[in-house]
Amino acid sequence: GRLIDPRYINFTFNGRYNTMDNIPCQVSTAEELIKIVDYAHGRGVKVNYTANIHYLSETLRQEFDQYLDIGIAAGIDYLIVSNIGLIRHVRQRGIDLPIVAGVFLVTPNVEQVRLLSRLGVSRVVLPQAITIEELAQFKRVENMEIEIFAHFGGGNNCGRCMLLHSP
Repeated sequence: GRLIDPRYINFTFNGRYNTMDNIPCQVSTAEELIKIVDYAHGRGVKVNYTANIHYLSETLRQEFDQYLDIGIAAGIDYLIVSNIGLIRHVRQRGIDLPIVAGVFLVTPNVEQVRLLSRLGVSRVVLPQAITIEELAQFKRVENMEIEIFAHFGGGNNCGRCMLLHSP
């Protein structure tokens, strides 16, 4: 099945554009995704599958669930989800894959990490605009992997990158 619904030219469930300058930026079929996952697994590489949207309307829930099911059937290892409601939705559907709270969630403090842990999240990607002292506090939360998203030139408003809106 197709991963890209032609009705939504630039809308995706992963927060990235379908095309940029007429160059495809997405895996276009379930079969292609399976080949990619098999290739990665054959080399000992884990696969993160991004279900990384800020908001899901009820009218798109069925398509979102299909998107999740395609990734799960392909053998993905982790789901990156950056919306607390969607994290709950994934768990309510009985999906037990490890969930990574992506940087789009913009986790601002240790209490949110504790909440995410209670929701079954196993790793949190922190925004780049935190101090070393704050990072040490995040690392003290038990049973939670901490990752930090780091780059240069992206500004300090993590999770609201303008590339999400315009290529």
